[in-house]
Amino acid sequence: MTKRTEGFARLDSLIEEHGESWLLSAFVSRIAEGEAPAVVSTGLGLPWFVMRSWLEDKPERMSQMELGKRCFADGLVWESLAAARDADSETVAVARLQADHFSKMAGRLSRDEWGDKQQVEIKTTHTVDIRGLLE
Repeated sequence: MTKRTEGFARLDSLIEEHGESWLLSAFVSRIAEGEAPAVVSTGLGLPWFVMRSWLEDKPERMSQMELGKRCFADGLVWESLAAARDADSETVAVARLQADHFSKMAGRLSRDEWGDKQQVEIKTTHTVDIRGLLE
């Protein structure tokens, strides 16, 4: 039996024992707290490939995964604020590095809320005469 096959068997076992909603909640809540997805899935006895395959199998599961990542992004923003706020003259360089990195990662994880806003403006100067087409 391969690790992949064993992983899917373990997934089926977890779902049978606890239910899909429990598994999804157990996984996503730990992602929201900042644990790495591979670490969480391994902690549940599942290879990351198996967990990712299961998540991607239904849009509702991926929606919950995205929510977990957005929650983690929120936490990163608050941590960056705390790092900047709590810095003193000896720790300001490290605090700045942390705050910048946390903010950047939050923007990647939750572009709509914490990412850099970019406004795209399109102007056109082309005129189309449709009179000939209408006649």
